Amino acid sequence: MWSLRLKSNGEFYLTYDRTRRLTQDLRGLWEHIGRKNNSYTDYAIMVNQQAGLLCCDDDEGGVRCLVLED
Repeated sequence: MWSLRLKSNGEFYLTYDRTRRLTQDLRGLWEHIGRKNNSYTDYAIMVNQQAGLLCCDDDEGGVRCLVLED
C-alpha cells in the first residue's frame, strides 16, 4: 500500500507502507509510470496531468500516477 507523506517544505511524496491494511474503501491504485528525471517520464507526467490525473514522486526514485476505479 502507498501512503502520501508531507515534506517540511510542503511538497508531498509517496512511501510504501507495509503495515497499512487493505480495505474495501480503496478507489484506485498508484501505478508506476517511470523513473524521476527521465524525458519519457516527464512526457508521461505531462500527459497524465493534462488528463486531470495526480502524479507524485515516490520514495523509491520513481513517479506514480493515481488511477481511480469506476
